[in-house]
Amino acid sequence: MGNFRAPVELVDSNLALDINLAHARAQASLLYRTANRDIENENFTTILLCQADDYEYSEYDEEMKKNHPFDDSNFFQLEDALYAAINLIDNQEFSDEVVKLYEQLPQGVYDHWDEYYHWYKNDSGAWANRLKELNQKYRNIDYDWPLNNAEEWGLLRAYCYANKLLLDCLNTQCYVSLDTREYIQETLLLPFNEIEKLMEIERKKLLNRD
Repeated sequence: MGNFRAPVELVDSNLALDINLAHARAQASLLYRTANRDIENENFTTILLCQADDYEYSEYDEEMKKNHPFDDSNFFQLEDALYAAINLIDNQEFSDEVVKLYEQLPQGVYDHWDEYYHWYKNDSGAWANRLKELNQKYRNIDYDWPLNNAEEWGLLRAYCYANKLLLDCLNTQCYVSLDTREYIQETLLLPFNEIEKLMEIERKKLLNRD
């Protein structure tokens, strides 16, 4: 789960809101699953996200890797994405609910370890479920998808990667015409049938010009 925060200047504000809400919820769910996994019977790969190449590990680091395989960047990505989402919400009732969730987050990690560990171990799952409920109620997103095999999961990962690649490209200095940029922004994450409808509208416009 990399940092998938959507820059508001690159996409529609509603799309940026949905991406940030979904990313915050996914990070919380990931933390809860990690904290409550079966260490003895699970082949779990440790992921360190922000470690220097020349960092020398200590015994403390090895213990942390065993018990907490995701470093603090997961939590701070969650916090950052939720804060960005709050600034985009224009529904006061929804905003109040999300602010409540934001205020329930630990005040930090290492300086507030007991508070953070309790939340990470015991409360992050319920917190994620509450945000998921709000996402469904107010944004009609964050539903469970019945993906049943490796091929379907592979297609989803490819879809997510392709959309992130488009965002990354828009954030570079490469030349893209204004029409193309606007089309990408308008269709990003839309269902394919909706994109087909937009394409048909554009075709009719071209025919009418002729």
